[in-house]
Amino acid sequence: DKAKQIKPGFEKWLLDMVALCTITDMVPLVGENRTLAKYGFLVMAQTKRKGLSQLMKTAGLEPKVTKLASTGELFSNIGSYEVGFVIGPRVNAAGRLAHANIAFDLLVTDDDEQAKILATHLEETNLKRQMIIDEAVKEVEAMILEKYKDNLPKIIFEGSEKWPSGIVGVVAGRLVEKYSRPIFIYS
Repeated sequence: DKAKQIKPGFEKWLLDMVALCTITDMVPLVGENRTLAKYGFLVMAQTKRKGLSQLMKTAGLEPKVTKLASTGELFSNIGSYEVGFVIGPRVNAAGRLAHANIAFDLLVTDDDEQAKILATHLEETNLKRQMIIDEAVKEVEAMILEKYKDNLPKIIFEGSEKWPSGIVGVVAGRLVEKYSRPIFIYS
């Protein structure tokens, strides 16, 4: 019976996934969300998930937990920045350009070799995603310049068949910051 195999206290080892989901879904870090993320970062730095550990290593992160001498409080060098801008984009890259099952397989594998292969694949997919986004942003900017010159409309609406649907939101987000107006990008 599986229920008898579950050891008391196992729940804390799920907090790495709680932190990953909290940060990548951009949940406000207030109240219990802040507490769950804080403890999730501590668990992430000591994760038992071979795939997550390998992904952090592939991304150049060296997770550590340190104890504050004066209070004994524990801190992790993995925080919202590392999860939001290093780990999260690599996990999400699979769903944007390939299939999200790649990231799922990475997070549940118990096999060291498979973890290494999947982490490397996600690293490469993330680099490809970054290049595609950069190219799409340049293409949209060229379209805007050609179409509107210096007379920008209040709303910008552009698209191309060659842009993957998984990246159009990111492209729009970057352009909104630059042009300070609603921008719709479609594939």
